[in-house]
Amino acid sequence: MIYKNLIKNNNTLNELLLFYKKNKLPNAFIFHGNEGVGKEAHAIEFFGLLNCTNSKVDNACGNCNSCKKIKILQHELLHIVTPLPKSKSLSKNEHPLKALNEKQKSNLIDLYKSKGEDPYFKIKLEGANRIILNSIKEIKKTISLSIPQNKIRVFLILNAEKLCFPSQESANALLKILEEPKENNLFILVTSEINKIIPTIKSRCTKIYFNNLKSKQIENCLINLNISNAKIISKIADGNIYYALKIKDSITLIISSIEKMLSAITSFDIDKWNNEFQNKNKDEIIDNLKVLNLFFRDLKLVKENNDFNFIIFNKFESYYLKLLKKFKKINLSHIIKNIENTQNYINMNGYAKLMISGLFIEITKDFKNKHYSQFKIESWVSHN
Repeated sequence: MIYKNLIKNNNTLNELLLFYKKNKLPNAFIFHGNEGVGKEAHAIEFFGLLNCTNSKVDNACGNCNSCKKIKILQHELLHIVTPLPKSKSLSKNEHPLKALNEKQKSNLIDLYKSKGEDPYFKIKLEGANRIILNSIKEIKKTISLSIPQNKIRVFLILNAEKLCFPSQESANALLKILEEPKENNLFILVTSEINKIIPTIKSRCTKIYFNNLKSKQIENCLINLNISNAKIISKIADGNIYYALKIKDSITLIISSIEKMLSAITSFDIDKWNNEFQNKNKDEIIDNLKVLNLFFRDLKLVKENNDFNFIIFNKFESYYLKLLKKFKKINLSHIIKNIENTQNYINMNGYAKLMISGLFIEITKDFKNKHYSQFKIESWVSHN
């Protein structure tokens, strides 16, 4: 293995291994699926298997000279194409990296190093929003170069949907290369937005779909990395290990924020509620709503089954019981649906502050009852 901490997508790996074992590699693959499922890392692992000098049946050895070069993404047969910033000074036939200044080149080297160490790291330069035509021209120059016997050159195109932005110029240039395949050259296009790739390119590629990761897989990965709150993070991540690793350092703050939100709900204090969202950006608001939704799903499980074996927030056990005793007619299905709808509206660029205020009103409708006194979460939540 190239990456020791990669969560293997076994079905996909088996599919790729069939091509390898039968010696029937296509000219090009498209690896597609949602973000954070390991598409890029599996492409690098597959390249490792194809060129390992001591390969096992289904893995690169990770120790030969070829594998060592792959681990730092410095292998002469691996050509990675990434989106780059637009450059007005770049002439038509210049190397694409001349579009970068010295600082950007240094940053790109660091990004490659990080990707070699972490299968879920994203190579993303600031302002890089397109795969420039010069990158495709460089592929055309490279593909005609000789290849050592029994080796495979791989062109790994990351964020392949950027081939078509802002025009199809780069996509059309790549299409011409794919129409005249060269022996022992393999293209792997990686994308989370396959619908944005032009049909003529898709028709010339073998499509490999990556399923979302299971929560338990993410949880085990986080535990192996000694990350706390692994179960909660894995549930929020929704099959996306990249997202799970992204929020690992902020999860404690998110849970603290949820406690304040619950306090605002149960005391019917909209100002307190709005204050919790006042300085949060769109992504942070979505993160908080995801955790809030998990809380109410826990509460629903306890209410319907009186079962604490499968709840996520064990610290809230006594609070759940007292909350249900106080608000016996609470409509949890309605609350969960409203939270999910609010997430969707915000993701579709709805006005977040208005959506959040509306959500508070809808949730408190399911809590509010004239004879209930003020209900304070702080009385029952354990802060350990």
